[in-house]
Amino acid sequence: MPVVMNIPESLQLGEVIHQARHKPESHATLEGTYDGQPVIVKRGDGHLRREEAVLGAVDFDGIPKVVGYLEENGQNILIMGRLPGVTLSQYIALDDTWRSRELSIQEALHIVDGLSLCFESLHEAGYLYRDLNLSHVIISESRVGLVDHEWCVESDASGVGRVDNQAGTWETMAPEEFVVDNSMARTSNTYTLGVVLLQLVTGKNPFFVSVKETPNTELQRLRAKELHRQLPSIQTGHTDIDHILRQALQPEPSKRYQSVAAFRDALALLAEE
Repeated sequence: MPVVMNIPESLQLGEVIHQARHKPESHATLEGTYDGQPVIVKRGDGHLRREEAVLGAVDFDGIPKVVGYLEENGQNILIMGRLPGVTLSQYIALDDTWRSRELSIQEALHIVDGLSLCFESLHEAGYLYRDLNLSHVIISESRVGLVDHEWCVESDASGVGRVDNQAGTWETMAPEEFVVDNSMARTSNTYTLGVVLLQLVTGKNPFFVSVKETPNTELQRLRAKELHRQLPSIQTGHTDIDHILRQALQPEPSKRYQSVAAFRDALALLAEE
């Protein structure tokens, strides 16, 4: 359980770097320093306890370390080490329609491999990642990092967990993640890795639903869900990558790569060419 304590003077809050539109102003992510070290501070409700538990269970340099967890006047505050770098969405100039600049094959493979290692570290600790917005991926010269673990799902020994909320970024979710109480597994994350690879090499996302064409939020969700139920057209101009993507993006989980390690092995063969 988190320790109830006063906010120490050594915690200095900086500018807000994220404010969700559907949450009150008291819920935000800020830059800051703690005992002179750069940190990221999330203010919110009890959901942050889940993120604290996830980060505390994972020991990997691409996943932030917990610096402190505070409760003050009913508000939860999670303090994490700050990963240096820029977000993947910034790096590829992702716009509101999920269009972005295309990366070279080798650079795309490097980034997806780094993200795969983050997912593997979570799987080893008994968690599955949900809600992969590309702004949650941090790119630097030394590593690929992953932040925002608030909606991770706890899994059993076989790597299966239960979808317990509607959180998620529709463009990167596996089809089974759309329904609360559905089972998701490590194959759900290999699907997400396939989506990211496709985005990086083509500069677009086949599961994007236009707000202009579908203004109702619930209809957008239903439309995205339907798009994920079918294998998208995959034509990257690289036969081997097309083959990997077709397996990763199978709507039926049993037809995908069954582990992140298997997905990484397939990518490693490409990287050697």
